[in-house]
Parts: sequence; C-alpha cells; structure tokens
Amino acid sequence: GDYINILIGIVTGANPFFVITELDRQRLDLSTTDVMPIFSRFKAATGIEFTLQDHEKYLESNGRGHLVQSLQMPSEKTPLYNYLQSFPKDQIKSIKTFKGRQVWHAPDDGKIPDVFLSVMNHDGPRIVLNDARINCTNTIHRGFFKKDLTISEKKLICISMLTSFSQLSAEFVGRRYGSGVLKHEPSEM
Repeated sequence: GDYINILIGIVTGANPFFVITELDRQRLDLSTTDVMPIFSRFKAATGIEFTLQDHEKYLESNGRGHLVQSLQMPSEKTPLYNYLQSFPKDQIKSIKTFKGRQVWHAPDDGKIPDVFLSVMNHDGPRIVLNDARINCTNTIHRGFFKKDLTISEKKLICISMLTSFSQLSAEFVGRRYGSGVLKHEPSEM
C-alpha cells in the first residue's frame, strides 16, 4: 500500500461477449481496429513482466486476449455493427454496468496500470509489471505506482511477493475457497 494503489480491472458487464480469442476475431471478421489487447487471465504471465510478446503467445494458444471496444456505433453492415447488434437488447437495458457507461459497448476506461496483481490464487498471489501497457479485466487487479521508482525497485516489489513472508501474510488476509483457491480483494492486497 505504500507503493501501489490497487483497483479492480475493467468491468465489461459481459466478459464472454467482449473478451474474445483471435480465432473468434477472425470468425466474426472483426478488424484488428475493432479490438484492443486485454490481459484477461493471469496464466498468460509467466514471469515478473508481461510483454506484448507474452500477449501474442497467449493469443496463439487460443487465449481470450482481444477486447471488443467501440466508442460509437459503427456503420451498418460492418462486421463490428453486426456483432454488437447480436447482443440481446433486453440485456443492454438491464445490465447495471452498461447503464454506468456513456456507450454500452465501450468497456475500456483508459486507465492503464503499471502492474497486474492476481486475484484468485492456487500457488499464492503475484505481481507482474505491465510492460505491454495494456489494460485488464476485473479477473485481475490493476496497480498504479504512487511514486517514481527505478526499474530495479519495481522488479524488487514483484519479487518480494514471492517470498515466504509475503505468501504467509497472503494466507492470513485472503479468503479461502474450495480446491485450495485463495482470493484477495484490493484492500487485502
């Protein structure tokens, strides 16, 4: 808390609709400009830094790494228009998250985090530097450094989460779920 301000990731209101794979993008004939990269599963990060190369590798493994995002309704008869029109109209009016946005199909808030923090953990929580400079869904927490730090200090913070002391502390404050899952809210992190 002395170094990082922690928030939840962006809430799309319908992750299965907004967060898609590369195969989905191609099948739907969506342009690369119809989507933006999104960090949606912590397993895509294998080290203490998440890079665009890591994101590409995740997409190649059929991971959900594209966020459908449109600031205005696209032209009719375009693939993006057709896709947005496929969302049930009654749900557009009933989903609270959509009501809180000016444009229901623009889930990204533009707040790009410095780090990602895991929420649900089997092997203990992790912090990963966001070298890819992309956003994440609410299945992951976003962290923003409170002060200027050197890259070494930033990496040290990430590594410190892997120590026995940090992992034991996480056990004390986290919520336990079945199958050995430990969940941490931003305040607990």
